[in-house]
Amino acid sequence: SHFLEPYGNLVTPAVSPIFIDTQEDEISREIMQNGGIEGYTALQSTGNGNCLFNSVSILLFGNESKAVELRVRTALEMICSSQVYSKMSDLLIVSPSYLDATVDCAKKESWSCAWTMQALATVIDMPIVSMYPRLNGSADKVADILNRQFLPLHGGVDSSSSEHNAVYILWSHTSLCQTTRKRKIWTPNHFVPLIKSHYSPVMASKHLIAEVSMILI
Repeated sequence: SHFLEPYGNLVTPAVSPIFIDTQEDEISREIMQNGGIEGYTALQSTGNGNCLFNSVSILLFGNESKAVELRVRTALEMICSSQVYSKMSDLLIVSPSYLDATVDCAKKESWSCAWTMQALATVIDMPIVSMYPRLNGSADKVADILNRQFLPLHGGVDSSSSEHNAVYILWSHTSLCQTTRKRKIWTPNHFVPLIKSHYSPVMASKHLIAEVSMILI
């Protein structure tokens, strides 16, 4: 049994959160254009090793203030449910070992992977839609595995209707040179949050003011 309440019990799932002083990530925009991802706007997240948690915090709370708490909760979730997550064998193809991923999650500013994303979906009690650009061609097996929904383990989320109340995360990079074809294999080193394009920040002010549908209690 879980001794931590998931975030889903603390907040109403966000449909149109409010973003304040949130700028578009221009590098990720180019990555999406070259990688066949359309209809989304990438927002900036701090690339300090906590970028996955920074990104989810932005989408749920409008800023990165909850990133550390999300990391701690995710590390505990990975420990408590290790027997379940470690059986997801397809993730091992694109990730470090489950033990290594758990240890990394427990360290501040350590990199995250698909294991982390799966456990984080359970922590927030919402699906995480993982979007991986096809910069290595249409036959990229890594993209086949990582373009997916990570559903919470608990709560009975219906995968057929869950994308409406989901958070969208892009596997990205911090360097423009990684978006070119000069390298044989493109590999990400960053995560950024995605929003649907009709919620895009107004470029003149770099601000997005959307309907607030998340209520903290």
